[in-house]
Amino acid sequence: MLFFFIALVLLFAFNNRKLFWGLLVVTAVALLVMKESVLFHSIYERVASIFANDNASNNARLLMWSNALGFIEFNIQHHFSTFLFGTGDSSLEALLTQYLSSVGSIEEMQKSVNDQMSINDFHNLYLDSAIRMGAIFTLAYLSFIGYLLLALSNMVLNGNKNAWMSISLIVTYLGIGTVYSNNLEFQTAIFFFLLALCITWPNSKASAANS
Repeated sequence: MLFFFIALVLLFAFNNRKLFWGLLVVTAVALLVMKESVLFHSIYERVASIFANDNASNNARLLMWSNALGFIEFNIQHHFSTFLFGTGDSSLEALLTQYLSSVGSIEEMQKSVNDQMSINDFHNLYLDSAIRMGAIFTLAYLSFIGYLLLALSNMVLNGNKNAWMSISLIVTYLGIGTVYSNNLEFQTAIFFFLLALCITWPNSKASAANS
């Protein structure tokens, strides 16, 4: 929901300033009401926990990111082919466990985050893909999405407002990817399905011209 909201903010910021400011005002009022409301306070706490530095889930995610960066550096120095082509799914847990055991105590790491650290998922699209699928695939995959964003931006500049649907979808997908490993999962299949629908959606201006 957070990244969907960010996508909406960007959409309104570039297309409708009144809706942009209205969305910010409504959001601020809603958060204030939820904070002071007994009924909705749990929702406010859920939102606030995203930015809390004493949240075990957040700290576990930061620890997994740190482990991932260390593992990538280790592979660059000692197993460059693994860095290029990835560990794959079947070998990831064993190789990561071996690496973590060489740099510290997995038990102590788990204890520091209330046993919320994963050793087969980094909760980050970019890091998980770089390790699991390798640098070559990850660079190609992200370059492809970057190319789509560039092409869609050009479509917007040429007057195709429908391209904003695709841009908003990509922004949401990439944003979610910063906190979840949504690559090569059902989320990515749904993402490309919806993206195909958005891209092929008839442009109202073109349709009117053809008629």
